[in-house]
Amino acid sequence: MVAHPRTPSRPDQLRPLNPPRPVRVVARAGRPAAGGQAIAQPLAVIDRGRRVAILAIEETWSVLDEWWRQTIDRWYYRVHLADGRSRTIYHDRVNGTWFAQAY
Repeated sequence: MVAHPRTPSRPDQLRPLNPPRPVRVVARAGRPAAGGQAIAQPLAVIDRGRRVAILAIEETWSVLDEWWRQTIDRWYYRVHLADGRSRTIYHDRVNGTWFAQAY
């Protein structure tokens, strides 16, 4: 167990843990979602110049919210890559960009 340092937490010292990183994803349009916009089906991730095929999509889920009137519309994918890794990626459907959740 770690001893309490007896110093108060300050908001200026906080930082997000594991922020997502932008990545390129090769995808094709999939089934339509609510509102008629198609949900992308990712086929490969291009990260740091290296293309890795997606062998399986293990899980998907969506986050649709209006946080402080800034729309959040994301589709998350837990994918199994050809190099043996599993990753969580998401498609920001508001601006069309893809991100990999950092570990």
